[in-house]
Amino acid sequence: MNINKIITFSIIAGILSFTTSCSSNKEDNKNKTEIKQAIPVKSIVLQKETINRTINYTATLIPFKEVYLAPATPGKIEKIYVKIGDFVKKGQILAVMNRTNLEQAKLNLMNLETNYKRSDTLKKTNTISDQQYDQVKTAYEAAKVSYQFLLDNTQLRAPFSGVISGKYFENNEIFSGAPNTKVGKSAIVKIVKINKLKALIGISESYFPQINVLY
Repeated sequence: MNINKIITFSIIAGILSFTTSCSSNKEDNKNKTEIKQAIPVKSIVLQKETINRTINYTATLIPFKEVYLAPATPGKIEKIYVKIGDFVKKGQILAVMNRTNLEQAKLNLMNLETNYKRSDTLKKTNTISDQQYDQVKTAYEAAKVSYQFLLDNTQLRAPFSGVISGKYFENNEIFSGAPNTKVGKSAIVKIVKINKLKALIGISESYFPQINVLY
C-alpha cells in the first residue's frame, strides 16, 4: 500500500516538473519573440516654438465709407448731376437745391460787408463808438456763417471720392427731409467708397483679450 502511494506521488511530481519546464520554455520563447518584434523609435531634441492660433469665422463685406447725402433743410431740388454707378471725386458738386435763399443771404452779406468796412474806417479815426462798431462786426460775422451754411446746403458736394450707389429723387422734386431709404435715413443720393472694404466679423467675447489691431 505504501509502495503504491510512493509510485503515484513520483508520477505526479514528474508531471508537475514537466509542466513547469514547458511553461518556463514557453515564457523564454515568448520573451525571445517579443525582443525580435521590438519597434524602432526615433528621438529628437525638444525645442521651444511659437504656434500660431487661428480661428475661422464668416464675414460680411461692406463699403469702407458710405454717406447718405442730403441738405440740412427741406427744399426744392434744382438739379441732380449724377446717376447710379457714377464715380465722383471729393468736392464734386452732386446736386443743387433752389438758390433763392442763398441769393438773399449773399446780398445781405455784401451789404453788411460794406457797412463793416465803413465802420472799420470810422473806428480808426475814432468817429464811431466801440459799441456801434461791435454791433456792425457781429452782424457781419453772423451773415458770413449764415451764407456759408446755405451754400453748403444748396450745393451738395461729395465728402470723399467714391461711387453713387443710390439716387432717390429727380430734378425739380421737393426734398421734405422725411426718411426715404431702407435704413431709415433721408437722402438725395448715397455715396460709397469701395476701393477698400470693411469685414464685419462676429467674434465671441472670450477672444477679445487676444485680439490685436495690426496696420
